[in-house]
Amino acid sequence: MQEYFQSHFYPNRYLKKYLPIFKEEFIKYYGEEHREYIEQKFTNAIFFAFIDPVNLEEFLKEMYNQQELSFTSQFLNKIGLEIDKNNPLILFHVNFDTLDCFYKLLKNKELTNNEKCNVIAFLKGLFPQIESKDLNTILKESKILDKKEQFLDEESTFLSFKENFIQYKKTFQDQENYITECYNLRDQILIKYTLRLIQEFYFLLSDKDKRYFLSLTKKEKITQSDLENHFENITGPLISLNGNIESFDKEILDKIKKGCFSKKIEEQLKLLHISYFISQGFNYGYNYNRYWEDNRCKDIAPPQKLINLISERREILYIEALREYYKSLLSYIELQQEIKSKNVKVNQPIDILMMQGETCVIPGARKIDDGYISYPIVFINIGTSISVEDHNVIHELNHLIETNLLEYNGGVVTKCGWEEMNTNHPAQKIRSREVMNETVNEYFANEIANQMEKEGIYLFTNPDTEKEYIFPNQAFFFIIQNLLNTFKKEVIESRWYPNFIGYADKLGEDNINKLNSIFHQAATYFPRYQTVNDIIPRLTDGIQDEDTHHLQELMTCSDEIYQNIKDFNSAPKQYTKTQKKGAI
Repeated sequence: MQEYFQSHFYPNRYLKKYLPIFKEEFIKYYGEEHREYIEQKFTNAIFFAFIDPVNLEEFLKEMYNQQELSFTSQFLNKIGLEIDKNNPLILFHVNFDTLDCFYKLLKNKELTNNEKCNVIAFLKGLFPQIESKDLNTILKESKILDKKEQFLDEESTFLSFKENFIQYKKTFQDQENYITECYNLRDQILIKYTLRLIQEFYFLLSDKDKRYFLSLTKKEKITQSDLENHFENITGPLISLNGNIESFDKEILDKIKKGCFSKKIEEQLKLLHISYFISQGFNYGYNYNRYWEDNRCKDIAPPQKLINLISERREILYIEALREYYKSLLSYIELQQEIKSKNVKVNQPIDILMMQGETCVIPGARKIDDGYISYPIVFINIGTSISVEDHNVIHELNHLIETNLLEYNGGVVTKCGWEEMNTNHPAQKIRSREVMNETVNEYFANEIANQMEKEGIYLFTNPDTEKEYIFPNQAFFFIIQNLLNTFKKEVIESRWYPNFIGYADKLGEDNINKLNSIFHQAATYFPRYQTVNDIIPRLTDGIQDEDTHHLQELMTCSDEIYQNIKDFNSAPKQYTKTQKKGAI
């Protein structure tokens, strides 16, 4: 368990430590005859695992919750109370805070409304079958007061467990300090960019806010509280500033006229408008309609063009602030140093990948004496809420071993499986073979992950909290199942081949293109991948509807492609095609 914690606190260190284990599992799955190829792929790559401070904080909270539940359940067991740890209410409501409140109740001390709510939540966690929300009713129906003397007799035991939990949390003070430092850094950067936003729209400030802004520029250090509740005519989420101007957005004004908002929200929006007009020298009190009846107020109401301009600048500055923040993190700096020291060329903004929480393989090329070799970055974000971290790593490592460099000419052009990736066009979002490529990759990754689980190998995943999870592309396994049952070796080798002749020789280029079209149809019919798993049983049961019709159609097309590939492999090979220049 301690190893599992450390792997999340220091993910990059532990990813490198675990690589030999992952590598051997890949060799075990694909075959000893491929050892040299797989080892070369693991050698010619940069491996980087990162946990966002936000994810680390969530991870710590989950860890604390689990440990607190362990302590509290041990204590309650001494009282003779068994709790169902699978009940979600338990995790949130059976804790030391609620037990503190319950002890106050047992000692006949007066409880605040909040403390009463805590006790109710605690009892509902212990006795979820009781539907009442009234404290007295719950106490009566649960008969928990029959154990009052036992609770009081064991108070010293309770306090001992509580102290043990406090000491447990202290052992993670380094991680807590790191999170605090990161948040402070982020806040300071956000403050800097918020000041830029205010400076750009300084002309919109009231005289009072202008004077306040000038006073801030003379301060040695500006805090978030210095900016809150000021500059009411500037809108922006960089820090929580009031959004008077944004509230004049045409869409919002139309919704107010049509009564689309709740009464509370409508009143808040109207107060923002009134505050804006007052800041511009008009004051009709809280008579909202009176302001709009005055043509001078209508004339100074911020135009939509200005609202859009402020919103656009706010968004741009917010992204710039976050990029500066992620570039300031030690993990980012260390990765950049490794990229530079190994003379690797990449064209993707790594700070944005960190910011977006991406897990991917970044195409890279390393300069050597006689040209370039493929040198990707395996980029892993650790700390998701779903306990499938090992599976995520395996999926990306599988991409690694099927990635080959096609060319480097200012940008990295790679073949990843059956797909070409060109970093000369990093803004290109459409990958024509993405669904097919990801599904086939996931098929092999899923089998390797299952192999490790059967062997009891858990590296980043906590086996105690592991959850069943269906990855989206698994829903499309039915398209390739027959193909892989017969031509698994050919599919693997065609994806590993250093250029696109591989699949043309082994499977037929036309067949791959037709197979890709089936995946496009599937993604169009079933944009929410998982729904396919709900439709397959209906099809098996003979239910005829639009969904089962589409699914049957896809299955028929898949079978036709499968037969075409069988015919292609049984026929003499006459295929020739010029190899792409620079394939390595």
